[in-house]
Amino acid sequence: MFRALTLATCLAVVIAPLAVSGLAAAEPAAAGADFAGRFVHTPLGKLISGRLGRAMVLRSELDLTAEQRKEVRTILMSNRKEIAAALRPVSEDRRQLRTAVLADQPDEQQIRAASEKLGKSIGDAAVTLSKVAGEVKQVMTSQQLSKIDAFRDDNAAAVDRFFDKATDK
Repeated sequence: MFRALTLATCLAVVIAPLAVSGLAAAEPAAAGADFAGRFVHTPLGKLISGRLGRAMVLRSELDLTAEQRKEVRTILMSNRKEIAAALRPVSEDRRQLRTAVLADQPDEQQIRAASEKLGKSIGDAAVTLSKVAGEVKQVMTSQQLSKIDAFRDDNAAAVDRFFDKATDK
């Protein structure tokens, strides 16, 4: 479970800065305006804050025992080098893609190459994280796993609503 939250958090950390930098570039904040305060009230801000809120609710609803927390921590700590090694290229490749996208003279081939490289890094990280998630799942009860599945479904539905609203469906 904690692994699922960590993966969700990592993906949010990977994707959100790119989206926010695009929004910041598209709509400069007025003098004295509170961009963060305004951002929370935008559709993307609501999507991100809703996902974080659902993650916090999930964390409390899972009601992990002290033993489960200890086991999850042990799993994560024993795999931390592999996790970091898998996530570092994602972070680095995301930066390269951002640089290519925001270049003064964007080059489609560079953007596509950076995108493909990021996609491969994400795939490699997903393989590593799936192994860790498999270990963590062994610690969870079927009820806890069902709550995690419902959390994922709720997040997917929120993303679908976001895109439906953006495309006026």
